[in-house]
Amino acid sequence: MRGLYQLKSKSTVISSLPAVYDLLKLSGSALLNRIMDEESPEIFVRRLPEEDFFWIVKRIGEADCLPLLRLASKDQWEYLLDLETWEKDRLDADRVLSWLSRLNDADPARFAAWLFSQGDALFSLLINGKAEVVIRDGEEDADLSGWYFTLDGRFYIRPIREEDREAIEGLLRTLASKDHHAYQALLYGLAALIPTEVEEELYRFRNGRLAEHGFLPYEEAVAVYAPLDPAVLRAEKPPLLLPGRLCSTEEGALIPVSPLMHVGEDLLFAEALSRIGDPLLQDRIRLEFAGLCNRIIAAGAFAEAANVDYLAASCRRVASYLNVALERLCGSDGEAAAVLLQSHPLLTIFRVGYGFAMKLQWEANRWRKESWFVRQGKGNDFWGTPWGEMLDGLLAIPPRLYAEKNAPDLFRDFGSVRDIDDARKILGQVQALDRILARLSQNRSGRCHLHAPGMTFHFLLFNRWIRRILNKESSPAPLTPADVKRFFHTVRRNDAGPPYRMQDFAVIFISDFMKGAADFEPPAQQALHEALSGIWDSFRREYENIEEGNLERRYLRFLRVTLLDGPGQKDRFNESPKI
Repeated sequence: MRGLYQLKSKSTVISSLPAVYDLLKLSGSALLNRIMDEESPEIFVRRLPEEDFFWIVKRIGEADCLPLLRLASKDQWEYLLDLETWEKDRLDADRVLSWLSRLNDADPARFAAWLFSQGDALFSLLINGKAEVVIRDGEEDADLSGWYFTLDGRFYIRPIREEDREAIEGLLRTLASKDHHAYQALLYGLAALIPTEVEEELYRFRNGRLAEHGFLPYEEAVAVYAPLDPAVLRAEKPPLLLPGRLCSTEEGALIPVSPLMHVGEDLLFAEALSRIGDPLLQDRIRLEFAGLCNRIIAAGAFAEAANVDYLAASCRRVASYLNVALERLCGSDGEAAAVLLQSHPLLTIFRVGYGFAMKLQWEANRWRKESWFVRQGKGNDFWGTPWGEMLDGLLAIPPRLYAEKNAPDLFRDFGSVRDIDDARKILGQVQALDRILARLSQNRSGRCHLHAPGMTFHFLLFNRWIRRILNKESSPAPLTPADVKRFFHTVRRNDAGPPYRMQDFAVIFISDFMKGAADFEPPAQQALHEALSGIWDSFRREYENIEEGNLERRYLRFLRVTLLDGPGQKDRFNESPKI
């Protein structure tokens, strides 16, 4: 972490105005019109933190942001270029050309002045990769007409790609018209350019600028995911160490508010922040939050830093794990949570919250290595939905929570204590099922034949149980279609018609398998009971409206069935059922 946060006076940092927060909720033309309606749009825009300015540009759109670029400061321009024009440690020449063209269109005079004083290396590298430049010194030189163009009869430029011609010529015309001597010096300097060295130096300067906003080098940024024990938050008022340049020395500077736009109002974190009445403390937390969001981006897919959806997701991740820590330590007490925010850096609180998810991941990893299903060579999909997806998310880096099949995103960050507890509950159910299946396996010491890839555990339970109901030898071996029809006829004997509830057999199904867990610990017994109840409910819903005569193979998702008799018989199973 870098820098010690100190507030010297209320004039040093001015809190973001509510109007700015409301402004950021708009989009497109409404957002741009609202800015242009300000009494002094230029002053308003230049007071915006670079983070908020960038967010506004993305909300308005690249095609319509020229009026905003015209009003922006050079620092805001640089921040935009730093995020938009790099692909990891390499410049994206196409993005550089398009954004420099927009800046040129927005304000040619200021663009030329900035480029000659600060952007010359970037522009030289761009032209070196995008065009061929020939200096004509005498009449004996070869014919340079045709694909080449010239602005002064000395420098002839041929874009490598024809589609870049208009943009390159437009930039060069602006530079030549504003300062022809500087223009010629820039092109003369191309002969001595060493592209790899220039790009490396630009990358180093870019990283230094972004570090001031919390975008630390990956090796430093990834430490944000180092879990901390909750005991660290019981220390009395530790020093507030914050990442990056989180205290503005510029008179009248605003605090970034765009990151906080993605914090759900129903979170304890949001309530705790609203309970802090001191504007300076609120500013400190907003600054920390913005820096922490940028650090999360730097520790992840930094190449996606210009993607607004990725930016928003990073902000939600920070808020989610802050909320987990506050809920675990303060319950629903908003006042206690506010005290915790005031007395500890957000980075520390985040790492504590993230630690709860990592602790669950460690538990899952330890169990999985020794689990029965892994010894049988099966993957997480063996458990079907939602258990298989839950394991996939929990074992990911960073750990994620399965959000349900029809959710916009299948996985999301843990955002509450309930999320952690629900995942632990589901993990306990899988662990209990794994134990009971290991006991039911015909060959516990060896490898159990689990049929074709993609088959889930359900047939190991239902085939065995159906055979018991039919007074046959207990086995997960395939059933015949006649067995399946006779089974449904038996378990539906007390139902007059659809929907077939099969209520009497729910208790039998659960109790039959619970007998094998008599020596399980009480928590494991409860987890197994809950898992079996869910499995039965899903089984009942699958078949409650289907007559025995209409059972087609698409309905055999829970079972392993032989569809043919004789030597040509084949097993049949379908995609995994959802529990």
